[in-house]
Amino acid sequence: MYDLSIVIPTIGREKEVRLLLQSISDTIPDKLSYEIIVVDQNADDLLLSAIHDANNSTVKHCKVPFRGLSKAKNYGANQASGRYICFPDDDCRMLGNSIETALNLLNTHQYDMVTGRCADEAGNDSILRFHTSSAELTIDNFEGRMVEPAIFARRELMLEYCFDETLGVGTFHGAEEGFDLIYRLLKAGKRIFYSPDLCLYHPQVILDKSAPKSILRAFTYRCGLGRVCVKHKLYRKLFKRLFAVLLFIPFCAVFRRNSLRFYLAEMLGILSGVIVKPKPNE
Repeated sequence: MYDLSIVIPTIGREKEVRLLLQSISDTIPDKLSYEIIVVDQNADDLLLSAIHDANNSTVKHCKVPFRGLSKAKNYGANQASGRYICFPDDDCRMLGNSIETALNLLNTHQYDMVTGRCADEAGNDSILRFHTSSAELTIDNFEGRMVEPAIFARRELMLEYCFDETLGVGTFHGAEEGFDLIYRLLKAGKRIFYSPDLCLYHPQVILDKSAPKSILRAFTYRCGLGRVCVKHKLYRKLFKRLFAVLLFIPFCAVFRRNSLRFYLAEMLGILSGVIVKPKPNE
């Protein structure tokens, strides 16, 4: 058994995977036994050169015929044999003592899972704005204290609970699989700890709200929000975000027209996430 299994679901990225593999080699603690499981959803051989050049015997290259981030994470977890497991995005990089910090927290305090934050090259929060103080998570405080790429957990926990494969990139409800997982774990009484010292690199997600890619992302991400709120009956959370977007749309129509389509996409995404049920095969 390894100390750590690092599961990397990936599609459409080669340079980023190279950098991630290199960052793991550069930051892995001495004497730590580990494996890297690359869950390759590309239809071609995009990653063969990157994996060969990594020259790392711990890399397991798993070509899969399906698409979907959560499904790929669950597949990787089932292939893993580490005591602990993590799921960095394929455009992430490990930083400094990321791995050591996570495993120290898990080993010292016997948490079921630890979470951290993501930052860009300038050290600024990316993906979302994170709390600056560490805390043991509860149902009431975990928002702003978790992000999927910075999750480290006991492997048995992930095998038991899994990611909801109807949520996340590659599905209609394209986000919030991490929120859903953490919420279920906390409801089940699992111990999860957040530390801002546990940090991975991740590029900023949305740089231009007028860009078509950002508008599509807003729609699919909010589909995930709508779905997870209905799934867990989190109607206060749902209406809070919907109300905020509805207020912001007329403001953008007058003062920030470049952002108007972004927030319209958010609104439509929330409503679609509520109305559209997951497909049976997701």
